[in-house]
Amino acid sequence: MLNSRLKRTLLAVSFFSAISSAHASGPHSLGVNFGKIKLSESESFTGFAYEYRKSRQWGYGLSYDSYEYRNRDDRTNTIFSANYYTSHGFQLSFGLGIENSDDGNDVFPHVGLGYEFRADRLRIIPAFRKAQDADIMGISLLYSF
Repeated sequence: MLNSRLKRTLLAVSFFSAISSAHASGPHSLGVNFGKIKLSESESFTGFAYEYRKSRQWGYGLSYDSYEYRNRDDRTNTIFSANYYTSHGFQLSFGLGIENSDDGNDVFPHVGLGYEFRADRLRIIPAFRKAQDADIMGISLLYSF
């Protein structure tokens, strides 16, 4: 009887610690993005990122990046995404992006693949995104609270 009670207690503790670890450092993350966007030529981008982590596997993100294309005009991308995290740290991202430039606004679908490294409250996510005819490689540095 003591043995089965101990097993149930250990199982319950491990279950609740797995649930609480999704929010161990808080469900909100705020940080910066930087990397390269390749259209007909490569350009650097910088920006800000926010993510609300709903659970251990799901988060909802907002990122805002700016870059210069062909030395002509400044462009900005605002991306709204749903992010799925596997148990092994991989991030799959699906969403919509809005590109704003002197030429007008474009809305485009976006998919991405990344890998999340964690060090306490710091999250480091190198990622590859595909949007229309652009290949985007970058890194996000996020602080969770």
